[in-house]
Amino acid sequence: MSPGAAPPPPLPAALVDWLGQLVLLGSVPFDHLVADDDLLPSESVRFFTVDRNWQAALLDGAFSIGRLGSADTALDRATLVPATGPGLLDLALGAAGVSAAVCSGFLMRSEAVSGWWPGLRVDAYAQGASGDQTLPVLRLKRLAPTLLFGLFDGVLAQVVVHEPPQGVHFGLDTRKAPTDPLLHRTLRHLAPAPGAPAGTALPDSDPNASFVVEQQAGDLTFLRNNRVVKVNRLAMGEAPGPVGMRRHLIEAGALAEGDPFTSAEVALELVEGVDLVTFVADPPA
Repeated sequence: MSPGAAPPPPLPAALVDWLGQLVLLGSVPFDHLVADDDLLPSESVRFFTVDRNWQAALLDGAFSIGRLGSADTALDRATLVPATGPGLLDLALGAAGVSAAVCSGFLMRSEAVSGWWPGLRVDAYAQGASGDQTLPVLRLKRLAPTLLFGLFDGVLAQVVVHEPPQGVHFGLDTRKAPTDPLLHRTLRHLAPAPGAPAGTALPDSDPNASFVVEQQAGDLTFLRNNRVVKVNRLAMGEAPGPVGMRRHLIEAGALAEGDPFTSAEVALELVEGVDLVTFVADPPA
């Protein structure tokens, strides 16, 4: 802009909002974010920081559509990131809700995304003195059935991803070693015992503590072909067939022969808290 020239008119609000979404990478093709699939393999998470110069280049590319000559180029350069004072980049960042000096985020590719969405919760934290400083969410979007993108206002140090908190969750335990059954359940005390309040897991030393639900693929003892649990058989067993949870609890001393074993007791054995996974970013080199 030449000295004494009139400043350009203010941008329309709709255009400012669009530029705000652009600096949040809203219109950027995925292959420009992840150049190769090997950089984001299945069941992985990757942290990143957005280069402010890269955001400026995005806006420069957007404004290049209307350039007709060197005068327009000079005007864009003078207004995009001026030497002094706020420019168009600052205007776009403000429209996007960015207040920190750095935007950072994560990309997660996992089957958990498709299993938990919608309702999946993401909490982001900065590396503060107390380690619990939350970061405002700028953008959280599922880009594909198993791909989640998160962008936050500040330097991201830790992400906590968990299931929707509403509702009651029931679940089974999966194998930890190749010799373990595919699915089992660690049983709990149903009534207070010495040193073990109701709901406390039976000790691993007890052979009845782990109730096997699926020994190996194709085991239909307690499951149907469509992976639906046979709840009554799981709870009570079937004479002379499989032994259910009730008999395991009696053998472990966690339930007496005459004690009730209704849907309430079954629920106590199967209820789960919300699954939660924490990812911590490596500190910068």
